[in-house]
Amino acid sequence: MKIINNILRVSILLLIIILNVSVNTYGDERNIKMIGHRGASALEPENTIPSFKRAASVGAWGAEADIYVLKDGNIVVFHDADVERMTNGIGEIKNMNLVEVKELNIDSLQDRRWIAREEGSGTREYLDLFFTQHKIIPKSMMILGSNLSVKEAVRNNLGLTITSRHVISEAEARNELASIKLNNDFTRSFSYIYPKELTLSKAANIFLEELKAYTSKPNS
Repeated sequence: MKIINNILRVSILLLIIILNVSVNTYGDERNIKMIGHRGASALEPENTIPSFKRAASVGAWGAEADIYVLKDGNIVVFHDADVERMTNGIGEIKNMNLVEVKELNIDSLQDRRWIAREEGSGTREYLDLFFTQHKIIPKSMMILGSNLSVKEAVRNNLGLTITSRHVISEAEARNELASIKLNNDFTRSFSYIYPKELTLSKAANIFLEELKAYTSKPNS
C-alpha cells in the first residue's frame, strides 16, 4: 500500500509538471520565461527556501526543483541520490526517513564570497569564530566599514554575511533579503568608561539604566 501511495504522489507531481509545461511552453516563442535552476542556486544553497525566495526576488518566473520519496513515504526537495555533497551526513536519501533528513545540515558555505566588517567589530569577531568552528574557507572576502554597507552589498548579490537580525529585519520584511537563523548564539561584553571624578548627568544615568535593562533581556 505504501508503494502504491508513493507512486500516486509522484504521478500527481509529474502530471502537474506536464500540464504546466503544456500550458506555458508552447505558443508565442518570443514569450521566454526565466526559470531558476533549483531556485537561485548560484546565489543560495540549491533546493532550499532561501534559494527559491532569491529566485523570486531577482525576477524568475518560476523555479525548477528535484524531489525524492523517503522510505517512510514523505516527499522532500533534494537533487542528489546521496546527501554527502550538500549536507553533513552520508548515505542515500531514499533510505532515510523524515526525522533523519531534518537532522541534516546544508553544507554549502565553503568557497563562497563573504562580506565582512573590519577587524575589531563585533560581527567580524563572530564571523571569524563561525569560520573557525565550521572549518569554512572563504573564496574571497570584501571588507566594509558599516553594517549598512554590508547589508547593501549582500542585497546586491556581492556575497554572504553574518550579521544581527536587527540590521536586516526591515529589508527582510520587504523580501529584499533572505536569512537563515544560526543555531548558535554569540555574546559579547561591553564596558562604559568615564572619569572617576565626573558626576554623571540625569540623562546619562537614565541611559545606562536602560542599557542594563536591555542587555539583561533574553535574545537582546
